[in-house]
Amino acid sequence: MGEDAVVEYSSSSEMLFNKVLRDAEQFDLIHVHSLDWMLPELRRKYPGKKIVMHHHGQNLREDKSNDTLSRTMLANLILYATPDLKQYLPHEAKYLPNPIDESLFKLSSYHGKGIIWPLCYERHIPYWRQVLEKFPDCVIWDRRMHPLPYWRMPGFWSSFEMEVSWKPETEYITGITNLTLSDLECLALGMKVFYWPSGEILTKFPEQHRTASVVKILRGFYEELV
Repeated sequence: MGEDAVVEYSSSSEMLFNKVLRDAEQFDLIHVHSLDWMLPELRRKYPGKKIVMHHHGQNLREDKSNDTLSRTMLANLILYATPDLKQYLPHEAKYLPNPIDESLFKLSSYHGKGIIWPLCYERHIPYWRQVLEKFPDCVIWDRRMHPLPYWRMPGFWSSFEMEVSWKPETEYITGITNLTLSDLECLALGMKVFYWPSGEILTKFPEQHRTASVVKILRGFYEELV
């Protein structure tokens, strides 16, 4: 398997999906992030291809049917990005920590003032009062309504001192710390993260999320697969 033998797609647009179906013919392995709805058509068109299904949470946590799991079973390798997702997946699924782009999210001594809570999903909206009761001056950023380009995120995060890692759903509270990409980005910059389930203030970036570490594990998975 050459260095450019794998292409990863994560956009849900129909146009890009059609491109995925065309481009997949030239590759031995297809790595799908979150978008399990792609799998039936990919498997139908390329029954002999190796497919990796990489879950990042949203589709599994919100699926009230078993459609996501049934589609997931079409993959040759199932990965999950946060420990709590293991409960939704078959035992052969493997944990692969989310990597952080360390060339962009660099440790910095500059931090602003105040606290921010990134409101990421509609299901989080009812909980904003609880966040403000705990942190009255907290800035609530609805990133769905006011998205920022990825390259601007380090400067934006660094304008605050602490981020709130909100985990309202009971399935998140498993005794294992489950950090979002936002949490990890802030820790990589040297910020504080208030982890809601435990009430801890986190300050240390977890080594397992360093890019080199994640790539080494993923490459091993790929080599076993092909």
